[in-house]
Formats: sequence, structure tokens, C-alpha cells
Amino acid sequence: MSEHGAPIRFQLPNGLKVILKEQHSSPVVALQAWVGVGSADEPEEVAGIAHVFEHMLFKGTARRGVGAIAREVESAGGDINAWTSFDQTVYHLVLASRFADAGLDIITDALRNSSFDPTELARELRVVLEEVKQGEDSPSRVVTQALFSSAFAKHNYRRPVIGYTRTVERFTRKTLVEFFRAWYVPNNITIVMVGDFDAAQAKARIAAGWRGARSRELPSRN
Repeated sequence: MSEHGAPIRFQLPNGLKVILKEQHSSPVVALQAWVGVGSADEPEEVAGIAHVFEHMLFKGTARRGVGAIAREVESAGGDINAWTSFDQTVYHLVLASRFADAGLDIITDALRNSSFDPTELARELRVVLEEVKQGEDSPSRVVTQALFSSAFAKHNYRRPVIGYTRTVERFTRKTLVEFFRAWYVPNNITIVMVGDFDAAQAKARIAAGWRGARSRELPSRN
């Protein structure tokens, strides 16, 4: 495919959506996974759980222990991060194009096999609780939250994406696993890949990486 052509879009039989765009001007590849769940989809009692996944997804899998993903990405000269909104949770990975296959494997492994190590979860929950406190001490965040609370009095947009102290401090590994199994399914995920790679090869590797993953009916949205 020419790098000046339109992106390649396709969907696997299990519902996973994929967008590929070759761009060979620099030896870099950017990967994103858009998961169709955000804070607006959370029941009130688990407000903030989508954001906790942002902290936990790259913390380890069955094949990669705690810290292994970060070390692997850094050794490839790459960077990983994530963000959470009302309607999506997005994970992104940028690394040298010669490590593109490794990048695909990492993001697939995390999305399919995250282990949610209890020790790491306890540590990250403390981090999130500190972020909640910082938000409560930030005038701009307090004003923004007051605006959303007033504008969306009956909609879940009224709640802060990060959740509340009272909900976050009650999260357990079981809570995360249940949420993960409900929402992190192929028919609720879009993989985006842009940069210096061969689209045909990437398409084959994505299909192989998601083989055996089944679609599932999603929970009703709040």
C-alpha cells in the first residue's frame, strides 16, 4: 500500500476493528488500542474503575511479569502510556519500526492476558487516591467538576472520570477482573497502527494474535 493512500480498515470475525496506515518517512511505528468503555459506562458503585485499568493494563501478563512490559518497550527505544475519557480508554505505544512486531505482541498480550497483580494493584490504587486528592485541591478541576455536575445532573458525565475516594478505595482484583471480562472483548476494541511497517504483514500478525478470542455481548450502557 502506498503511504499516500487511504488507511486500510477491516474487521476480524470476532468483531475486532483494525485501522492501518503506512507512513515511511521515519523509522517509527505508533500503536493504539481504543477500548469502548469509559467512566460513563460504570455503575455508580465502581466509579473510577475504567481509569484504574489505565494504570494496570501494562503492569504484567501471564507471559510478562511485573515491569517486563516497561523494560521491553524502553529497550526498544519506545514509550507507553494511556488515557481515560467518559466513553473510551486508550492505550498507546510508540517505538522504533524494527520492533513493530514486538509492539503488536505487547499490546495484544496486555489486552488479552493482563494479570492484575495484587501487589501492583494496591500500589496503583494508592497512586489514584492521591490523584483524587490532588484534584480536590485544584481550583480549576473543582470548577470543571461543578460545571459537569450541573450540566449533566442525570447523566454519568456528571461524575469525575477518576472516580471518588469512597469507590476507588474499595476496588479489589476481583472487581477489576469482572470489569475486564465484560468490556475488554474483541468486538469492543479498535487497533490503530500508523508508521513504517508493511500493512499486509501487520494484518496477518493481528489476525494471528487475536485467534481464539471470542466476541461477547456487551453490558448495557448506563
